[in-house]
Amino acid sequence: MVSLEYSVMRKPFLGCILICLLATPPSTQAITLFLDTGDQQSGVQTGPLTGTNPSVFAEPGETTVFHLWALPDQDANRVVVSTGFHIVASGPGAANISALQFDFDNPALVGGFRWSGVALKSGLNVDGKLVSDQRAVFIPLHTPHTVGGLGSATASNDPGFDSNSGAIHLGHLVLAIAPGTSLGSTEIRLVVSPLLITNVVATGSATSEPIFFGYDGTVAEPADGDGATEGASSNIADATVVVRRLGDADEDGDVDLIDYGALADCLNGPGMLPLEPESCLAPFDADQDSDVDLDDFAAFLLAFQ
Repeated sequence: MVSLEYSVMRKPFLGCILICLLATPPSTQAITLFLDTGDQQSGVQTGPLTGTNPSVFAEPGETTVFHLWALPDQDANRVVVSTGFHIVASGPGAANISALQFDFDNPALVGGFRWSGVALKSGLNVDGKLVSDQRAVFIPLHTPHTVGGLGSATASNDPGFDSNSGAIHLGHLVLAIAPGTSLGSTEIRLVVSPLLITNVVATGSATSEPIFFGYDGTVAEPADGDGATEGASSNIADATVVVRRLGDADEDGDVDLIDYGALADCLNGPGMLPLEPESCLAPFDADQDSDVDLDDFAAFLLAFQ
């Protein structure tokens, strides 16, 4: 627990807080970490609400963003929480995707005391990982604390809190799609690092808690059992980046009259699914609003050769 010790030493006044917190009996604190395509203001879009891991379309040369959320048990003792994990990519296109940025932050906290000991230990794109060894510890200023953290009674209108699910926003990941990347899917997974999800117990030590990564169908999936093993990840991808060229319906590397003909069959107006959603949305839904309309047609014309 290096980060926890560092945080306490750096802020001596937190020692009295920890003494008070130790009087609170611990409880199991299973937490589900999941990636999503929403944002820290509007909340999650899939995640725990539908049990669906997000999939996004990305163009070569562009960037895509996922947000990281944590959904703690409702009845857990969540006074002091630490997290530690990696983010990895796998699949044929993994070598063409890199992490431009990872911000670990909960904007619901006030007064500048968001997380103590935030540290990207190894960095981005190290040893085959998009994010290598991201760690943080949250220690509240007051007990009981009333805002922020994983164990808060956060107000429903606070940024960083999804009132529908109770999930807390932890940060966001920006991925770069290399120019010239071939079509295909890349799976993004969360992986356990040495600093696990923990909470303070009566002895003053910290115990490992169950970790869940994303969803397998509608059920939160444990990270290879209980998530206590370094390098363990979920079997199901926590998110997927699908790289495709806008307008290339037949996936032959160009956007030509054949693709134009396919577009004509897919146009169905704003707010309406095309007749063949699976084959129409991927190449033609430029703004990813689940329709193929004149806005998408305008984007197609820019790619048309």
